[in-house]
Amino acid sequence: MDLRVIKTKQSIKKAFLELRKKKSIEKITVRELSEIAMINKATFYLHYSDIYELADEVENNTIQEIFDELTSLDCIFTEPSKLTKEIVTAFYRRHDVISILFSDIRSGKLVDKIEQEIKKRTLKKDDSFEKQMMLTYVIQGSFHTAIKYKNDNIEKVYTALAEFSEVIISRYINQN
Repeated sequence: MDLRVIKTKQSIKKAFLELRKKKSIEKITVRELSEIAMINKATFYLHYSDIYELADEVENNTIQEIFDELTSLDCIFTEPSKLTKEIVTAFYRRHDVISILFSDIRSGKLVDKIEQEIKKRTLKKDDSFEKQMMLTYVIQGSFHTAIKYKNDNIEKVYTALAEFSEVIISRYINQN
């Protein structure tokens, strides 16, 4: 990719995050984003059809960065504590960006996307409804609990969440 294109897109994304800190996505205009990014509106439209396409790209890049750190997806049912620690650690590393991108009405979008991707990569077509629900419970519960306790001792939080996941998943696996 052309270096100018890379720099332009970086400038657009930086301006988007700056604006997103201050207002909801629905209130961001291409005009004000272009001014902050020091580009013209036509340049914005060369890369994105609208603000929502830009938001999706930034969100998806953040989610991909999280998944790039997850080395234990294949261990979700054998060593769930390991994956839980990786997920929570990845969330904490990106907390500032996550809190900007996934605030207000988009708050559940991140964890829903993460959940869908984990399920896509770990579940088989014949896995039970209960197994799917158990993963939802562990993923959603771990994420929301980690966010709620983000200002506490991080090591203590993800150790506890990892233990909870281990108990829930191992109990489920042993019953089936």
